Formats: sequence, C-alpha cells, structure tokens
Amino acid sequence: MRLPKKSLNKKLGLAFATLLLALTLVPEPSHAASSFKDVTSFNEEVDFLTGLGIIKGFPDGSFKPAAAITRLDAVRMILRELDDKDTVGTDPGFADLTPDASGYDEVAKAVKLGFIEGKETKEGIKYFDPKGQLTRGEMAKILTLAYQLKADKHVAFTDVSSSYWANAYISRLATAGVTNGYPGGTFKPKESLQRRHFAAFMARLLAPEKFPLASKKVESPVTYITTDQLNMRSKPNASSSLVGSIPKGGKVEYISKEGTWYTVKYGSKTGWVNSAYLSDKAASPQIAYPAPSTKTPGTYAAGVLIVNKKYGLPSSYNPGVNKLAQKAVDAMVVAAKKQAVQLTAFSTFRSYNRQKELYNNYVRKHGTAEANRFSAKPGYSEHQMGLAFDLGGSNQSQWLKESFATTKEGKWLAVNAHQYGFILRYPKGKEKLPAICMSLGITVI
Repeated sequence: MRLPKKSLNKKLGLAFATLLLALTLVPEPSHAASSFKDVTSFNEEVDFLTGLGIIKGFPDGSFKPAAAITRLDAVRMILRELDDKDTVGTDPGFADLTPDASGYDEVAKAVKLGFIEGKETKEGIKYFDPKGQLTRGEMAKILTLAYQLKADKHVAFTDVSSSYWANAYISRLATAGVTNGYPGGTFKPKESLQRRHFAAFMARLLAPEKFPLASKKVESPVTYITTDQLNMRSKPNASSSLVGSIPKGGKVEYISKEGTWYTVKYGSKTGWVNSAYLSDKAASPQIAYPAPSTKTPGTYAAGVLIVNKKYGLPSSYNPGVNKLAQKAVDAMVVAAKKQAVQLTAFSTFRSYNRQKELYNNYVRKHGTAEANRFSAKPGYSEHQMGLAFDLGGSNQSQWLKESFATTKEGKWLAVNAHQYGFILRYPKGKEKLPAICMSLGITVI
C-alpha cells in the first residue's frame, strides 16, 4: 500500500539523497538550549521534531534521550509526521493488542500503511510487542518502508551479511544519507536504539539539508592480492555460476563478505571469491617506528627508558600522546579493520595528575594493597610517557579483562602488534618482571 500523496510530497527526493560518508551519531556539541531539560545532545534535531508536533515528551518536561525507544513510540512518532487522517486501520490480529489496549489504533494504522508487520512466535502466533525496545535493524526497516526509500547503492557493513534479514533496509537507509554506521564499519543491527538517535534519524530523513551527516575524508578502498588464479562466482559458494577469472597477483577491491567468501571488484566485474586465496599486504607495514628518544627524563638502562613501579617520571613531564605512537596505532587500527577486526584505543596518554586521580580513587574503593596490584602510582605509569595504549575490541564488556586475550581482537593483536612497533604489557606469567619500554608500549588486557 502506498502512502498518501500529501505525505509523499514532503519526502520528495529522499530516495535520491547522496550517501555522505561520515560517522553516525557523533555530532558537534550543540550550544543551543533544548525544549527539554534533559536533552544535551541532538538538541536541534529534537527541537525540530518537537516543533512539528512529532515529539511530545513526558509530563515532567523530560525527553529521556538516552532511554531505548519502544516499538510503539516509534510508530507514534512516524504517524504524527505522516499526519494521515484518511487511513483507518483494521484489526491487525496481534495477540498482545486488543481493541481497548493503548496504541491499538496507531498500530492498526501502521499495519494498514505497510510499515509494520509485527512478530511471530514459533507456534505461529502474531504479536506486536509494543513496549519492546526497537533495534537498529528494525528501525532501518520501518523508516525505509514508511518513507518508501527505494534507492540502494548496496552499502555494506562488516557486521551485516548479505543474507541478514535487514540488510537491504540498512543499505537503503545509508544510501539516503541517514546513517553510515559506527567507526570501524559496523552498524550493530541488534542493538536497541536510543530515543535521541531515533530523533536524529527522523530529522535527517525529513530535512537532509538542515541535518546533513558531517563529511569526513574518504578512506582508500580495501584491496587484496590473489595468491593463485581465482574464479569469481555469482554467489558465495563453489557451485554457483562463473562471473570471471582473476590471475595470480591480481589486485581486487573488497566490497563485503559472507563467511569465508568475499564480494570483490576486479576491473569492471564484481563477484564472490574464496578469501583463502587473498592476501592483505597491509598486514606487513613498511613504516619503521623507532624507539623513544633518550632525551625523555627518567631512568635508563643501556639507553632504554625504564618506567615501572620502581622507576618513575617527574610530575612535570607532560608530553601528551606521542605523535609517532599515534600514527602507528592508527595504521594498526586501519589494517585490523581491513580484516574485519575492530580495535579501539580507549585509554592513551595520562598526565601525572590524571594518574593520581585514578590511583587515589582505586585506593578509596579497593584499599592500597589491592590498588597497587593493578594500578600504578602517579609518575609510575607508562601512559604518562604518551607511548602506551589500552586497546579493546567490539565487546566493551571484555575491555580491561584477561578474557580479552581469547577474543579475535586480542588474538589479532598478539600476532600483529609487533609489526607496528608495539609490545605486549604484560604477558601472562610475566607480570612481576620489570617493564622496559624497548619500543612503543601497548597494554592489552
């Protein structure tokens, strides 16, 4: 069923919006006061929708921006914007929505308009789950259907396979310039969506010129070299039809993946290839990263700077992040991304005063003995050198935990970190040995 003509006129040109390569949900801080007392980010987007009557807020004057938006609230916001008084919904047949239930009429209309289908149990019972949290994948579907986004440039995300049920919807939303996912190339389709983020997506759909995604430098394509003559196929399996053949040493451009099969472009042809026959040259960087200068104040042994619980740095030493170390870590993150490994440097340089603050907090919370076991006193942390980085993967619950070593990100670092000038702090069983900054330091816990 098509949407009313008056609603379509409002969205003229949405399907042809240009994809803007930019980080999603990371706007510049807004300094304007919000209509709601608890909105501190996406102020302009929330106020824009409030002015259109799409956002109502709560009786206490709040918007609850960080709360997960419910499926029913998302439906209500879309219907307020569509302002369609002509369509009358019929009983959608959801077991959890009776005619006297709150939201029944809105959901019935959404089903009639075609942007809501509901869910189904294993027993075949249809239900809507009005108070359930809307996921990012579900959001992509209902916005794509509600605003009839047809254009599709087949935008790929590392955590969305071509066979994933929401893949086409997510790609169309990205094509419309509404989202470009998260840093690292992920979309996180199964994560619940915050109310402020849903507001941002709607504002970008309704007023793309007013709320464009901030532009960023386009990264170079991810490329691989074939290690043998390789067949390109129409689907990700060896039995599908041939699209073409790539000679040994051929350079291909990576597009997306499904399991061990990659979609690549070679010349004018695009097809699926077995990734076992691809080599990533980026895994062997040619840049050399020398050890720190011996002019750094501190204690040296044979020209090597020592920073540990016995030998420290003066409180006045405040160099910030070492530029060479930052360059090396950036190169490593990019190389990991090309192999579908997402790395985040969540703790880098710490000043003497910042380390003092952290250490004192640990002492107050855990006691001096326990704090000394896992934290360094101010002046005795490698982070003060600007050369150490705490790294984590896509699962934040495993940051700063020993279990990180068993993740794909931890394993990748164990194999590749040294190629970028980093050494592991502190290997299991070696915690009590003096830490010597022989090159650049990296903390992987």
